[in-house]
Amino acid sequence: MDKQKIKQIEKGKVKRKLIKKDLKKGLPLESSLSKEDLDDHDDNYDEDKISIEDENDDQSPKDAPIILDISNIELPKYPAKVKTVLLLLKSERFMVIQYGFKGYDNDKKTSYYKRNVFENFSKAALTIENYANGFFDFENICKENFYERFKSEMLLSVKDDYTDKKNKTNRHFLTNYIKFWDGVDVKLSALTFKGKPNNSILAMTIFRIGIGSESEYLLKTQFTELVPNSLKGGHLTKTNEITRLLDDILKSSGDKTFDKDTFFEYLTENEEFKKILKNLGGQK
Repeated sequence: MDKQKIKQIEKGKVKRKLIKKDLKKGLPLESSLSKEDLDDHDDNYDEDKISIEDENDDQSPKDAPIILDISNIELPKYPAKVKTVLLLLKSERFMVIQYGFKGYDNDKKTSYYKRNVFENFSKAALTIENYANGFFDFENICKENFYERFKSEMLLSVKDDYTDKKNKTNRHFLTNYIKFWDGVDVKLSALTFKGKPNNSILAMTIFRIGIGSESEYLLKTQFTELVPNSLKGGHLTKTNEITRLLDDILKSSGDKTFDKDTFFEYLTENEEFKKILKNLGGQK
């Protein structure tokens, strides 16, 4: 038997077909895709053509028998799956895009679950985007500024027909992740309060969402121009103009936790807000 034929027989002994779950997606972001996206593959892909060959068979002694223990072969595995559904991108304005799941608009032909997915992540994307754009240019924004800043109903669709307040949102969606501009994946649950919200922090979150909305972006400009002439001893004076502007910001946020009086009270207690006032007032 010639050498070429022996080599073909030896290779035939070590080949084995890989099942689909053994294949590894190469790009880092693909590890964040949903199950449906991971299952998608090229129509021209042929699993029958995939095989593994012993890379050292040419180095075996000519007369030595070939012994191969297939059970010891380590096949590639999927990396740990992180369900990243939102990407927070940083440019002139922050932008949140939905990622890693198939979008479905709210139509009657689509299943309730898929509509619920779309509604929840769409709301979360808009809220987080507005919040991020509610920071001023002189502030050093980082991902820690997003931790424990939101109530779940600020990010998720609310089921008004539920009498139990704790179950008005499907918190299951908070087990998914958002990827920040620095490439770090963080669970959406890290963005929500643990337990009862801190009113001062919540008021600041509402303020940022209100002035960060693209459709109401003028509110940030108005606030920037009005504050320097509305400060007394470093504190914001509750003038008619300030009260009216803060009421517009509260309405822009869409949140109904506070009325305009309690909103002013809790907001002016917030340390981040005080720093903004000092900066806008020309103090360092």
